[in-house]
Formats: sequence, C-alpha cells, structure tokens
Amino acid sequence: MPDPDVNNPPSPATSSASPESAPASRWLLNSVLESIQDGIYVMDTQLRLVHLNATARNFIANSYPGGKTCYEAIVGADKPCDFCPCLKTLADGEVRSYRYFNPIFKRWFELHSFPVRNLETNSIDYVVERVTDIDEQVRREAQLERQKKIINAVLNASPDGIIALVQGEKMPFANAAYGDIFPGWEAVCHHDQPVEEVEELFKKALINYQEHLALVASLRATRQETRGISYLRDGRIVEAVGHVVKIGDGDLEAEIWSLHDITARERQEKKLRAQKELIDAILDATAEAIMAMVDGVPMPFANAAYGKLFPGWEDIYRYNQSLDDIRAFFNRHLFDADEQLSLIARVRTDGEQRGLVHLRDGRIVDMHGRLVKINDRDAEVWTLRDITERMRYEQTLEVMIDRISVPICRVDAAGNFVYVNDSCVPFFGCADAGELLRQPVITFIKLDAFAASPAGWREFWKILNARRKLDAAGFAARRDGAATPALFNLELVELGGEKMLTICIQDLTDQTRRIAAEQAATAKALFLANMNHEIRTPLSAVINIADLLRRTKLTAKQQKFADLLRTSGNHLLSLVNDILDFSKIEAGKMEIEKIDFDLPATARSVIEMLKLRAAEKSLILQYSSGRRIPKYLRGDPMRLRQVLVNLVNNALKFTATGGVKIKVESVATAPDNCSLKFRVIDTGIGIPADRLDRLFKSFSQVDTGTTRRYGGTGLGLAISKQLIELMGGEIGVTSEEGRGSEFWFVLPFTPAAAAVATGAVKAAVAPLKLTAPILVAEDNDINQIVIGEILAQANLPHQIVGNGREAVEAWRKQEYALILMDCQMPEMDGWEATRQIRREEAGVSPMPPIPIIALTANSSREDAKLCLSAGMNSFLSKPIAPDELIAKIRQFTAPDA
Repeated sequence: MPDPDVNNPPSPATSSASPESAPASRWLLNSVLESIQDGIYVMDTQLRLVHLNATARNFIANSYPGGKTCYEAIVGADKPCDFCPCLKTLADGEVRSYRYFNPIFKRWFELHSFPVRNLETNSIDYVVERVTDIDEQVRREAQLERQKKIINAVLNASPDGIIALVQGEKMPFANAAYGDIFPGWEAVCHHDQPVEEVEELFKKALINYQEHLALVASLRATRQETRGISYLRDGRIVEAVGHVVKIGDGDLEAEIWSLHDITARERQEKKLRAQKELIDAILDATAEAIMAMVDGVPMPFANAAYGKLFPGWEDIYRYNQSLDDIRAFFNRHLFDADEQLSLIARVRTDGEQRGLVHLRDGRIVDMHGRLVKINDRDAEVWTLRDITERMRYEQTLEVMIDRISVPICRVDAAGNFVYVNDSCVPFFGCADAGELLRQPVITFIKLDAFAASPAGWREFWKILNARRKLDAAGFAARRDGAATPALFNLELVELGGEKMLTICIQDLTDQTRRIAAEQAATAKALFLANMNHEIRTPLSAVINIADLLRRTKLTAKQQKFADLLRTSGNHLLSLVNDILDFSKIEAGKMEIEKIDFDLPATARSVIEMLKLRAAEKSLILQYSSGRRIPKYLRGDPMRLRQVLVNLVNNALKFTATGGVKIKVESVATAPDNCSLKFRVIDTGIGIPADRLDRLFKSFSQVDTGTTRRYGGTGLGLAISKQLIELMGGEIGVTSEEGRGSEFWFVLPFTPAAAAVATGAVKAAVAPLKLTAPILVAEDNDINQIVIGEILAQANLPHQIVGNGREAVEAWRKQEYALILMDCQMPEMDGWEATRQIRREEAGVSPMPPIPIIALTANSSREDAKLCLSAGMNSFLSKPIAPDELIAKIRQFTAPDA
C-alpha cells in the first residue's frame, strides 16, 4: 500500500461521494482543518500520519514527517507510549482524552482521539487526534488550587465555625470549627437533604435547635442578615450570623453562616449583670440618696432613695431639659430650688461642694457632690442624706452643751471666741459670757503648742488644718490672775461652711494632785522592790551557807550555832516576805489564781514545812478533815498555803506546851461550789478579850511586851485577812487568855473534776550524772560559792561566770547540759542573755534548745512570768534549797530518771 499524502489525505466524509464533488469537499475539509486553533492529526490504523493541519505542523516545527508514525514524528520514540489514547481508540472505538506535559515545549497539552469509521464496512480506517494547548488553563487551575488551599487553611484556622452553601452546588464548604460544632455535617448539610435529617443534626448538637432552624429559615425567606444565639449541649454558647452574598457577576448566590464562640463573653456579661443587679440592690437598699450624671449619657442614674426625695425625676432630670423646667421641678419639692442649682453649678467648676437644702415636707437634706472620672468621662456623683433628726439632735445637744459641767468653747479662724458654754464663765473667772465672746483666745488659753501672739496663732491654725485634731497641755488664765492647769482637746470642724476650732477643757487641778500621789506610790513600790532584792540576795546567801555548813561534820556546839543561824535567817526572810506582800496588796497588784489543786496534799505540805519547828519546841502538829469534803478543789493553793503557814507559824510562836491542830470542815456543799472552814487551834497563851480588835490591823500587835518577847512585824495576820478577803472569804478569831486561841477562816471553792498534781518535788532515786558541765551565771561572790558547793556536793561538773554577756560567750564556745541563770546582773542581765541565746538557737534549727533555769531573789508571779516570757524553762527562788535545785536539774537533764 503506498504511503498516503499527508497534505491530501482521503476524506472519510466524502469517500462515497461522486467524483465531481470530491475535490470541492476535500478543499472545504482542508480549509476547515487549517482554521482550527487546535492541532489535528489524522492517522491510519498503523498510527502513520496521513494529515496535519497548520497548528499541528507548528507543534512539530513545520516539518512534514512523510509517512512517519505519530510517536516517531511528535515525541521521537520508536514505539507507542504506554498511555497512547489512539491505540485505545483503535482497540475499542471509544473517544479518549489525556493530559500530558510535553518536555520539548515545556507546556501542558490535552489530547482527544476520535475513530473514523468506513461507512460501508463500519471498520475503523483512521484515528483523528486533537491536541489542545492548555498550559495557561493548567497554570490558572494550579493557581486557583493554591488559592483554595490558602483560603481553606485560613478558614480552618479560624475559631469561628463557617459554612457556605452555594446555589446549584450540592456539597457546601465548611471549615474545621464548623465540624467541631456539628460533627457529621457532610452527610446532611446540602441543598437536597431532607429537612428531618438536618433537624436531627442540629438536635444532637444544640439545646435550642428549633430556634437555630428558624434562623436558617428566616435567612432563606428574607435574604437579609440574620443573627441569633445558639446553646450547645457541651456548654458552649455561639452567636450565629447568616448572610446571602452574590458570587461573581451573575445571579449566583450563596448562604454563608459564621458561628462565633461567645461562651466567655456571655459568662462575663452574665457575671457583670449579676454584679450590676447586686450593686443596684445595694444602692437601692442604702438609706442615702445617690444620683450620678455621666457626661454624654442622657439619663442619669439614681437609686430608690433619690426617687423618694424627688418623685418623677426620670421625666425631668435629663441633660437636654431646660434650666427653667428643672427649676420648676425642684420648686415643687424644695423651699428654694436655687440652693440646689447653685450647688450643682459650683461642683462643675470647683470639683466638690457640700450644702443643705430644705424640703417642703420639713426634712433637711445634706447634699455632697463630687466630680469623678468614669471611663475617661466626667461624672457628677451626688449623695443626699436626710439629717433632719441629726439637726434636731444637734440643737438639743447645743442646749445640753450649754449646761454641761465641762468648759467647751469655739474659736474662729481669727482666733476669737465665738461660743462659750455656761461652764466657761466661772472657769475663766468671768461675770458673764460677754467678757469672753469676741475676745482673743490667746488671752485666756496658754498652750505649749503655740506662742501667745497673733502670729503664733496663725501658725497654729495651719497645723490644725493639717491634723484636724490635737491634744495640748497648758494653763487657763483667769480674770483674777490665777493659772489653772488643764488639758485642751482641740478639733477643727466645719459649721455652716466655716471652719471653727472646738475646744474641750479638762481641769487638771485634782488630776495633778493624783498624779503626784501615784508617782509617790510608784516610787515607794520601786523602793520596796529594790530593797527586797538587795536584802534577799545576802540573806539567801546566809541561809544557804548555814545549810551547807550543817551538812558538814560539826561538833554539837557548832551544829547548834549553824541551826540558830539558819533559823534566824529564815525568820528574817519571813519578815521580808511579809513586807513585800503587804506592799503588793496595798498597791492593788496582788493576783489570785483559779487552778485545780489537791487539798489534803496542800495541808500536808504546811505540816511538812513547819514540823521541824514544832519538834524543836516538843509540840504536836496535826491535820484532820471532816466528811464529804472534796479532795480536789479549784482555787489558789499558794495563797491558801500562805495563810495556813502564817496562822500555824503564829500559833507555834505563842505556844509553849501542847500543840497546834489544823481542822477543815464543810460549811455548805453544792454540785458546783462548796464553802470550807479552816480552823487553826493552839494551846498557847491566849489573847485578852480587849485586845482582839487589834489583831488584823497592819503593824499592830497585842502589846509591846509581846513584840520584845516573841518578835514579828505585826503584818502576818493583816496580810492573811487581806488575802482571805481577796479570795472572797472571811476570817476571825476566838481566844481565852491562858487557854489558847482558835483562828478560823471560811473560803468558797469549786470542786475539781479530776485529780491534779500536788506539786511535790520528785525524790531522786539515783545519783545524777551529766555528760556536759552546768553553766552558772551569778554576779554575787557569796552566791557563786553557795551554788558551786551545792553542785560539787552532788558531783556535778560546772563553770561559773559573772554576768549575762560572759554566759552568752561561754555558751557559744562550749556545750553545756544546762544553764543556771541569775536575773539581775551587771552589763547584761539574765533575761536579755536568755533572749540572745534563744535568738541564736532559732537560726540553727538542728540545735536543741538548752534548758535555762532562772535563779531569782524575787518570788512573785510577775517575776515568774517575766522569766518564762524571756525564754527560760523554769525558775527557783533564793534561798535555794539544795535538794530542790538538784531535783530541778534532774527534771531538765534526765526527765525519765
């Protein structure tokens, strides 16, 4: 078969036409093919090119392949491409399309292959391939695809849910946030979806799904912007906004919905609404009327109380109302509306104003206005308080002040009296108030705070303006020339818009005398306290040395001397204690405790304390109690013991033969209280009947002979009587000269619920051994010897320093088992030394605090509290009993022994 002419191929369309028409048809076909902008290739069944139009020739550089196949001529291959659409068209007669990128032209082309069938045999004689240059289209499509991806990324990044339903398109567009709100929307959100399925989608996600459906229906019906609030079942709140927009230049429309999460905003607004309601409720509940006018807001705010003062204010009190209308409104409620209008005008220029307005119903209102900033806008805030009752009270008070016994006056800014009450007239020695009014205050009042001159007064007025209140001491100058000491209470007040000084005068004449007396009493108390310390310190040393001496090997005569020395020292110590107790009672500083205690144990402690003295005189000392007496009581065991010791000691002193008995009897008993009678009965010399009234008086005894023979200060019974009365009881005596005496007292107690400790010192059961020495801080040389000897006899290692500073330094350098700390020492006392040690211990947490026991010549509760508050663990009073000291050391160094 000869090669076909690629420029003059047979015409399939005219192959059966008449010979005359064939040339014309061929010419027409060639013309049409040449005019087509796409490349047209005609191939036979072997894929050899039989015809190419102009565009196709341009694709192969205007060459004429002359019988070459399409793959040889176009792509330069020696075999058909795997994807060759022409082969597929030859195989099944179907039209094929294919896009490809031509590496030679570096452009995109689209191929379409069509079969050309023989009309007689219906076989495929040729294949026509149309090649279209789609490079620009592909690039535009790629650009659109990139833009679409960017838009999708932006929309998916948006926290708002967005969906767009385009007219004519089945599937809408929605971003990720919309899918988060309505999971599964792809299955139901398109134009031809049944309404029931859309309702079910919204019903699963929304609480108010019906309202959301109504929004959608409203947008489609009105084609206008639609918005509403939707409440999700997961707790979120979204604002749905719908729009209908035009797409392109045509009539294509799209419904676009955006759903913005306003959960936080709604909650905040709800909170703000609740706060506003609360504030409104508080303001409405307050008795003061409040009104605020904010610049730019037509309607001011006012609470309920303001509405009661000015009913109907909402209709008239607006920024756009005329001044005449406002004046007419207030004239209906006030006697003079210009009072209020003037205040309003002044506050806008001055920033703050205050004044009184009078209502027609008789009430008086105090108005206070201020300019403030609210969100960078000017606002006037007015508070109106009904002071009708207060004004009436002040008028009544004015009358009372006129009649009060305390001198009170007022002074104006010029320094002149403008008001004096009735008491000022005699106080300043005047005949009437006219002698004081309009007179300079500096003539009559001499204050240390300002000089007696007009210039000094002006300087003083400046001080008052800053401080408002001042108390000043000085003198009141009387007309007769006398000077009265006084305290002046000064206060700057504002009355009727004018500043005035109110002066209240306190006459200090009696107080000056009382202060002098108190100072004398204080000096006396200080003297007694110092003398107590100075006497007890050497006395304690005498008693302790006598004790130490008695513990050594002595001859009988030396033992007797030591016993006498100890007895005399204890007697002298008892006298000192009596004087101290008496001074405390006289000064009103004696305190009575209320603690639980063991009554029999307390009584036995008195017996144990005095049994040696009774034995020295061969006297019998006994204690007994009646039935139904509680063992445990609540009261002051120390003061009870002190009274019993005083009475028993006194009985032993005046008894030569026989003995002394302590008896306790019940006077009255109840579940919550009981009264007990204590009797101290002796077989002594007795007391004459005409001398019994002297017994309980201070510094008084039966007679001077008794004083010389038996000794004493005459304070023991007086102190006992005062202690009994402080505890709420009474004391008395019955006696017969030559037959003995009975001293008795009755005290109220409260039964204690449980057993209490007796306070007895725990006996040592084994020698005390310490791994570290004891540090002793004592400045008195004799006391150093005494304490050192007591510790040496107990085989306890120790070191002695002379003051608190040396004690702190020694503690820093060495470990000690315990510190015995005297309180009153030079350079640094024991209290400050203890505080210093405790501060340094606090800075080193692993360090256990060292036990510190105070050694004090004073034995009062105040001294005990002072020791404990300084950080000491316990205290011992001088003179120090050796057994008691060793027991106290054992308590804090071997507590389980």
